Amino acid sequence: MSLSDSGENGILVNNYVDATSFGGAALSQNLTIADNQVTGSSDNGILVSNHVDATVQHVWGSANRVRTDLSATLFLTPPEDYDGGELTIHDELGERPIKLPAGDMVLYPATSLHHVSPVTRGVRLASFFWIQSMVRADADRTLLFELGTALQQFEQAVPEHPAVVDLTGVYYNLFRRWTDT
Repeated sequence: MSLSDSGENGILVNNYVDATSFGGAALSQNLTIADNQVTGSSDNGILVSNHVDATVQHVWGSANRVRTDLSATLFLTPPEDYDGGELTIHDELGERPIKLPAGDMVLYPATSLHHVSPVTRGVRLASFFWIQSMVRADADRTLLFELGTALQQFEQAVPEHPAVVDLTGVYYNLFRRWTDT
């Protein structure tokens, strides 16, 4: 889905919030979309230098605020239509440049140092937003995501195994312990 298909940013975001992998990774409580899209072109050569996203973002069109546990960038332009414009996330593995197909999104901790390189040919259009998770700590969210994913795989491989119920209980009890609502 592209932004032009939805007509409204809220519809676009809601479609991604409902996606299984996004929902399982983000465990979103609140989110806000940027009030503008990031456009880079060879004409304007926009460079977004190294930064960490703000701790709190205003919810567009309201007085509410969202704690930014996670950042998300939705790529809206096919990568073959432009050169440069990579989102580079710096983490314990080093620098990871990311340039995804139109309609794909990357989700990453808002505490991550990141930048966008200048576009040298064509136009790069992306939308970004921030998520307040029900689970504040990145390490806890990661463990829940990995456990939930493994649990789904186990349940598919061995349906109705008694351990599925036990592991589901462990997942929910960890989620209950770490939920910040």
